[in-house]
Formats: sequence, structure tokens, C-alpha cells
Amino acid sequence: MAKRFGLAIVGGTFDRFHKGHAALLSKAFAAADRVVIGVTDRRMTGKKPFSRNVESFSMRKKAVQDFIGKNHHSNRCQIAIIHDAFDPSAVWKKADAIVVTKDTAKGARAINAARRKAGLKKAKVVGCPFVVASDGRRISSTRIRLGQMDRNGKVFLSGKAYSKALSMPAFLTPVIRRPFGKLFLEPDAAKKVAAFLKTKKPISIATVGDATFRNLSTLGIAPDLAIVDSFELRASCKIPKQLPKKQLAVSNPAGKITPSLVAAIKKAVASSLDAGVRIAIVVRGEEDLAVLPVVLALPLGSVVLYGQPKKGIVAAVVDETAKQKVTMLLSRFTVN
Repeated sequence: MAKRFGLAIVGGTFDRFHKGHAALLSKAFAAADRVVIGVTDRRMTGKKPFSRNVESFSMRKKAVQDFIGKNHHSNRCQIAIIHDAFDPSAVWKKADAIVVTKDTAKGARAINAARRKAGLKKAKVVGCPFVVASDGRRISSTRIRLGQMDRNGKVFLSGKAYSKALSMPAFLTPVIRRPFGKLFLEPDAAKKVAAFLKTKKPISIATVGDATFRNLSTLGIAPDLAIVDSFELRASCKIPKQLPKKQLAVSNPAGKITPSLVAAIKKAVASSLDAGVRIAIVVRGEEDLAVLPVVLALPLGSVVLYGQPKKGIVAAVVDETAKQKVTMLLSRFTVN
């Protein structure tokens, strides 16, 4: 049986508390009689990718508290705010174990170096393996903020799930026709959307539909991803001149979501995030259902804009709830 320690310390951001966080804290409680959990302050989270999407300290602390309470560890635990890798110094000087993942092992080595200088024995470094997602890669808060997976490690647009075309059953038509977000009514729907975006300051903007793109572009709104199909209200139209120069062409029949459409959306979003490249996807067929995989592909805090025929423009805010709703909806599609 592994040695049990008196006091273990463990630290992290604990943003979007997920299965990996649960495993790390469980490891700490299994290793020691008492555990001090350090939660990083806002300054430290500012160094994280997509730091704008990191939850507040109070939300992250509450998630840790909820886990502790659920697992009946409250009488063995203390939560502390940490401002750097050596916080709180009074605690790590007393600790005889430091629980880490590969990401945080460097901090443990730095603490042990400081302990040696202070004439203290090295604390035992206890490693916790990463918890992997459905794609075999580790679950991380960064990937959750990027919108790639949920907190249980389910990857939203995994290759296997979208290797074949999905067809929308007729009984879902009324559901699909309902606005998947806030509907800005005519007249002046585009101006209302522009004001909304100014307030929301989304991470990324995507438009689906020729008219939506055209109306917003006249107001100077340039989406990171624009999806068009040369049709407005079922009537043929010209491709908008203002479309991004970089374009991808795909085939996607009405009522379907094809693997080529999903692949193009994933590629476009990756290019936008990695290199800031704006991309248009020109669909041969129909792009109406593209809203669904776009919601799954975009980072949290993004906005998807699409038209509601003869009513206005819908703004769908991409958050964890929206991704869950889309996932449930697509699970009802048939595979061809």
C-alpha cells in the first residue's frame, strides 16, 4: 500500500471543472490526511489560452467546493487563492506531498528547490495521470474553452461520428424552424444585431446564409466564417462580392449534413483561430443545417448569425448549453 501523507498540496485553475480535475483532487485526498487546494487568481489565468473565457475565481472556487462537499472531504480540506507558483508559502513549507500532473510537475520541482534552500526535506511528488477524452487526447479546460469537447471528454465533431452524412427526420422540422437563439426582428434587424455584437464582443463570428452575410457586411461586420449557397428565400442569387478571398467549396444536399461540410467547417474554424484567416464556405446545395455543426465547432463565447425567413436574424450564442442542445438534436438525425 502506498504511503499516506499528513498534508498534501495541489493547485490549478480549475476552469470548467472537468473529469481531469476530479481525478487530480481524488488523487490528493487518497494520498494524504489533509489537503490544501490552491486556486489561481485572475492575474494567473490571464496567461491561459482564450483567457477571456476563463470563469471567475468565485465560480472556479465554488466548483471545487461542490466536488469536496459531494465527496465528503470538507473536514479534511482547505481552499486557498494562489497568486504564483509559490503561494501560499506557509503551506508548502509544511506539506510533505505535492500532487501534480505533467503540466504542473515543473512547479513542484521549483517548490522543492525552494524547500532545500530553506533547509527542509523534499516533499514527495505524487503524479496523477491525465484523463483522456473520447478522441484519446487528454481532457483540458483549454479544449473546453475552444469548444472542442464537453467536461466529460466527449468530443463534439469527432471524425467517427461524422464520417457519414446525417439526414434530418421530417418530425424535427418544427424544432429546426424555431430560432436557436435571440431573434432580432425586422425592420432594421441587421442594425440591431450590430448593436448586440458591440455589447457582446464575441470571440468569433460566423454567418450562415447569403442574405445574412450581405446585410451585415453593409454595416461593416466581417465574420470570421461565412457560409453561403447562392440562394435567398429559395431563389437563386449571386455570391456576395464581399466574401473572404479564401473560400472552400463543398456539396451538401438539402436536409443533410455531409462529412465534407463538417470537415470544411472544422478547417475554417481552425484557420481562423490559429492564423486569424477569414474563410467562406460556398455550398453546392443547401446550407441551412450548417448552423448546427458551426455551433459545435466554434469556441465558447462565439456567435452564429443566420436568417429567419421574413422575420429577421437569429443570434445564437455559443456556450456549453448550446452545444449540449445541438448534440442532443443531432443524435436524432439518421445516418446514411
